[in-house]
Amino acid sequence: MPRTTTDVVDRVRARAVSTADYLRRIEAVCSDGRITRLDAEHAYRGAFLSFHSHVENTIEYLFIGLLRGRVIHRLGSVRALVSIPSDAVATRVVFAGRRYADWLPYTRHTYDRSKIYFAAGKPFTLLDAPTRRALDDLTVLRNALAHESSQALRLFREVFTNGKALTPDQRRPAGYLRGFHAVGQTRFEFLLAQTARNLESLC
Repeated sequence: MPRTTTDVVDRVRARAVSTADYLRRIEAVCSDGRITRLDAEHAYRGAFLSFHSHVENTIEYLFIGLLRGRVIHRLGSVRALVSIPSDAVATRVVFAGRRYADWLPYTRHTYDRSKIYFAAGKPFTLLDAPTRRALDDLTVLRNALAHESSQALRLFREVFTNGKALTPDQRRPAGYLRGFHAVGQTRFEFLLAQTARNLESLC
């Protein structure tokens, strides 16, 4: 029986909540002195890389599901341009012979790919430019955390820290995530909530 996009939204929300809860526990043991600041930053790094993968997996699940008709979108205008007999074949076609497909940065991968397989690219082309940019920026942060190359860190600074009054530790990717976006909300918690809302608009 086909699932609705509500299932996709619920899955992302649950992952965002569990990730935020995990990091609050990390902060609690860090405040108690049971782990160091560096330990906490490693936890943030791992949690963000895991969440980034979850976002990509969610977009892939939605894309293949809509293409195959096993996920139903709330908009009647969402229509696949091709009929593919199985998930395995759909995956091979969409992956274009590769072992995997990139879905982020969203604008470069998902947005452009959707125009090939869906009428007017919907629902993937319905996200506005600021929403697409927010999803694109996740990969800037992901690359800075994963690679720490000079190029990745330069892009991170351009997008996230340049022109902002931040402490030295918050000018690094993991330290930036630990810093506060608002009272009682870290930047990572803000990104988790923002990403869940952005994927909800896609659904």
